[in-house]
Amino acid sequence: MRLSEFKVNPIWDNAKKQYTNDISKDIIDSILFDNIEDTNVSCKYCILLGISRKIEAIARAQVVARLYKEGRVKKILITGGKNGISSIGKNQTPVEINMSNSNISEIFNDDYSEGYRIKIIMQEYASKSLEIVIPEEDIILDEESNNTIENMQFAKKIFVDLKDGDNIIIVTTGYHMRRALGTAMKHLSNRINYCPIVAPTGYFEKENYYKTSLGMLLASFDANRCIEQARQGIIEDIEI
Repeated sequence: MRLSEFKVNPIWDNAKKQYTNDISKDIIDSILFDNIEDTNVSCKYCILLGISRKIEAIARAQVVARLYKEGRVKKILITGGKNGISSIGKNQTPVEINMSNSNISEIFNDDYSEGYRIKIIMQEYASKSLEIVIPEEDIILDEESNNTIENMQFAKKIFVDLKDGDNIIIVTTGYHMRRALGTAMKHLSNRINYCPIVAPTGYFEKENYYKTSLGMLLASFDANRCIEQARQGIIEDIEI
């Protein structure tokens, strides 16, 4: 079944900044998590998608640092401006959910871009915990793009040496991976192979997202957004 074929009618409430339609856990699981597997490839490029939510930013940065140490990636594109939907100024999570999930909902509150911030986290973790250096020449920083589409459009401008059949690793949080893949296929290339590597948080993966109201909110949002954007032709209509 393709994303567009799921029997869900996404209803976006602009005032509440969230989808208000019903969507079952089984459908969320299928859309977001089924058949997402690390294919264990090594490649030249890795895309590290930025975010302002602290627990996710740290998890993503640490995963990429380990991939670099293992020799699975040579160049790291880190994306994210200052105005993404998880940023302190644009965050759409209801206040009551942020308060009731305070241990996992913390947003960085500084003047850095998501890309620059996660770069520093990654390099510090690599140096202090992995005892390696990730040199500046192996990092490509995108501080301008503020959503997943812009991230992939920027990547397309940078990855000019990609050939059909090449591999790219994408690192993001579990609930966001399907949309990231669909966006990459549509706006970067659908002729290369994407290796999805989920950065585990302990809260936003298939086995645990439904245990918190924040996890459910984020997963429901992305599942609905995947369906909606696939139907609109904004992302690739992936076969699940």
